[in-house]
Amino acid sequence: MIYHHILGVEKTAGDREVRERYLALVREFPPDRHPEAFQRITRAYEALKDRRSRVKARLTGVNDFTFWIDALDALVDSIPTAPQAPGLDRIIEADNK
Repeated sequence: MIYHHILGVEKTAGDREVRERYLALVREFPPDRHPEAFQRITRAYEALKDRRSRVKARLTGVNDFTFWIDALDALVDSIPTAPQAPGLDRIIEADNK
């Protein structure tokens, strides 16, 4: 599961280890200086913070899916867009001038 990698803990990590690692990462990546990293770290913590959350994340996979959607959105946003060709309305408008 990707959340273990984000927090840097083993899949067998317990509540206490997950919380300690989360707090260490929050100190390293505070929300005012690293908002995106903080958001990923917090999402990972919410999925792993207790046994119930870990089981839910494992069974539903919803959280992993959300992570990948966010990762793909970030990738798409990083690609520069090409200039757009003029639309038909703009061509007709130019032709009428």
